[in-house]
Amino acid sequence: MINRLHVTIFGVPVPKPRQTQRDKFKPSEAVQRYRAWADQLKWSVAGVCKQPLMGGIQLAAVFYLPIPKSYPKDWQRAAAAGEWLHVTKPDLKNLIASLEDALNGIAWADDSQICQYGTCMKRYDDGQGPRVEVLAFSVGQNTAYPQGEHLRYGCTRDKLS
Repeated sequence: MINRLHVTIFGVPVPKPRQTQRDKFKPSEAVQRYRAWADQLKWSVAGVCKQPLMGGIQLAAVFYLPIPKSYPKDWQRAAAAGEWLHVTKPDLKNLIASLEDALNGIAWADDSQICQYGTCMKRYDDGQGPRVEVLAFSVGQNTAYPQGEHLRYGCTRDKLS
């Protein structure tokens, strides 16, 4: 049984849009971008995760978003160094929703299994490219994970067992 997933997906993360009935027949640009991003997530994780995580899941994710070209060079350097927090759109909750929904049936059977969150954050790109780093654990008595990796994502052993 697989009880851990750690994957990095490169590409600009896209938040989950508010979809309307009309988007079923003539999708808006935002919905088209979201669907393309969801497909990219599915294909990337399907190659790593052969079966869905079972039971309760703790999810941690770090979204690295592009630094605007309009920023002055010193602002760009500060953002890349992690001195600036990403406090503009897209909202973190919509990024998490897009991740949860896209991985339904692949990383977990249903996103209702997610019962805990580790550290979820959005940052500016640090030079490795826009991406999302995902760490998901099955929560339970027999959960195993590499020594120290859980601390990077804000998880503690107490939270996992």
